[in-house]
Amino acid sequence: LTPSSRGKALGSWCGRRRAQRCGQSEEDGLRGAEPRGGAAAAGRPRGGSAAMVDNLVADPEQRELSAGEVRRLLQEDDNSSDFALDAHHRGFSEVHADAFGPFGKLRTVDLSFNSVEGFYDETFQPLTQLRELLLFGNKLRDANFVLPARLEVLMLHSNDLEGAPRALRSLRRLKTLTLGHNQLGDAAAKQLQLPASLTRLDLSGNALCELPGLGAAANLESLDLSNNELSGPQLEDLGKGLARLRDLDVTNNHIDNLNALHGANALETLKAAGNHLREISTRTFPALPALSELYLARNRIMHVHNIAELGLGAKLNSQLGAGAGLEVLDLSDNRINGLSSLILNLAKVKSLRELLLGGNPCCPRTQLKEKLHDPKRRPTRSPRPTTSAIVLTPRQWTREVFKEMAFLDRLDDNPNPRPISMDELDRLLAVDDSAAAEDAAAAEAKPDAKNPSGGVKAKGDGKKQRPKSRSRPLMRPKSARSRPPRKRTKPIDATLDVAEAKG
Repeated sequence: LTPSSRGKALGSWCGRRRAQRCGQSEEDGLRGAEPRGGAAAAGRPRGGSAAMVDNLVADPEQRELSAGEVRRLLQEDDNSSDFALDAHHRGFSEVHADAFGPFGKLRTVDLSFNSVEGFYDETFQPLTQLRELLLFGNKLRDANFVLPARLEVLMLHSNDLEGAPRALRSLRRLKTLTLGHNQLGDAAAKQLQLPASLTRLDLSGNALCELPGLGAAANLESLDLSNNELSGPQLEDLGKGLARLRDLDVTNNHIDNLNALHGANALETLKAAGNHLREISTRTFPALPALSELYLARNRIMHVHNIAELGLGAKLNSQLGAGAGLEVLDLSDNRINGLSSLILNLAKVKSLRELLLGGNPCCPRTQLKEKLHDPKRRPTRSPRPTTSAIVLTPRQWTREVFKEMAFLDRLDDNPNPRPISMDELDRLLAVDDSAAAEDAAAAEAKPDAKNPSGGVKAKGDGKKQRPKSRSRPLMRPKSARSRPPRKRTKPIDATLDVAEAKG
């Protein structure tokens, strides 16, 4: 079909569809069809490419998910099976109430990245064996539909939810709930009725100013509160009520103090980048004995006091298990000036394996190419204030850190270039002479197809010895290279190119 005929066919289908819904004729339906551009675009022709863009719709067979469409996907789609339905990014805008009636064995349903705005109460009731329901990336405004009781994973992030789902308390087996990047707000977050079985919760990107009540989810292990409007004192309930919390993400908030996390003895990973922290000391950090990874990039940290006294990653008692200590520390893109004092404090944390310092004034990522006293430089009204501190290049400060903290495995993107000591080299190259002798004797005594009698092969047995090739010099002798080029005996043809003739 040409673009003109394709646009006409699409416009006629839109007219028939509108006529069926409104009870009009096809001509009235076509006459009532107005382009998305409004009155300004009403005068444009239907057959052109502009009409195709304005009236572009998905395949009508894939706009509504029915039982027949579900059966077709289960039979033809490679990612679907009798127990899993993959219908993501199919352009569905509506799901029939009886779409899943004959398919009660499904355990996973993926309807992500569609345009569904809501579901009927009886849509998911036939799925009594459903374990995972993926509904993220749609246009859901509420989630008050009935959910199966055996559901374990419910993903509702990246929608337009304005209220919290009401049927969460009845899901006694729910373990993962994602509500990030919606429009919940503080009022809707306070209405969350979380089940006690929940272990992972995502509330990121909802502009929360107050922390919702999480006391009912006592078994919570992972919590994502990033990209909100939270402050430090509002995290007080996390340390007291969530004794099993292991991963906490509060990136991009307004937190200037983390003392409210006192009591989170099981916390292993803390992500607090993009906040308002100014220092690392006992006034801003609590004792987190199980902490192994700490991410504090893009803060306002200027001073790092004796971090070993904070008890970060210290060994736990026998009831909670043994911690290995703080292993990963990210202090990049802060305001730290003193490299020597920073190394002095961090060198006491012997368990540290990965350290990120790039982007600080004392640890620039690139070498400064600007010369402060360049006579050719054009003078400015407000020159930069000169400082007496020595600005190190990336290679210099990396070498200084590795020199004092040889136990590090990686600094920013640079692995530790430490050489192997002689003792370690001897240990790696040490070979048990007795075991090596026994292996050699066994290999010699073992009979072979070419040597059935065993023993050591003679020099002439087996393959023929290849004659040694005469070594040839890689380059011509100097005398040959210095000879002048040989003169041509025949005259040069006039048709040849000048460059070729010179050559």
